[in-house]
Amino acid sequence: MSFSDAELLILLLHNSKEHRIKGRTRFQKIVYLLKNQEINFQYEFRPYLYGPYSVNLKKDIRMLTKLGLLEEESQEIEFDGVVYDRYVYSLTEEGRQVAETEAGRFPEISGRLAELAADMEDLSTGSLILSSKYVMNHELSQE
Repeated sequence: MSFSDAELLILLLHNSKEHRIKGRTRFQKIVYLLKNQEINFQYEFRPYLYGPYSVNLKKDIRMLTKLGLLEEESQEIEFDGVVYDRYVYSLTEEGRQVAETEAGRFPEISGRLAELAADMEDLSTGSLILSSKYVMNHELSQE
């Protein structure tokens, strides 16, 4: 069974805690690590400042937002006295309907995403960055 990356992103958000992912960096690292754990994302990742980064993943998130399936909310957060914008991604009502349909059609992949996402949800973004850098460095050393 083949899934598009966009369908997998919708199912990922559907199966994530609170049906949301807090932070662009976190979103990138979760998808990268899932790709390396049996989830068939097709994104190409390259080394970047905070570990693996995919331009096409960023484009798909933007596309799903423009299509009205994802919502991007900007939140101001403070860290060490500096205020930053953090983007939180969640499914819109239309996105939830699509996700429920896809989850019903493909319960195996939806269930697997739920298991893997649950394993990552309690990890800090810093831990996800370190884990993804480790995996990418291992991959690059094998080439």
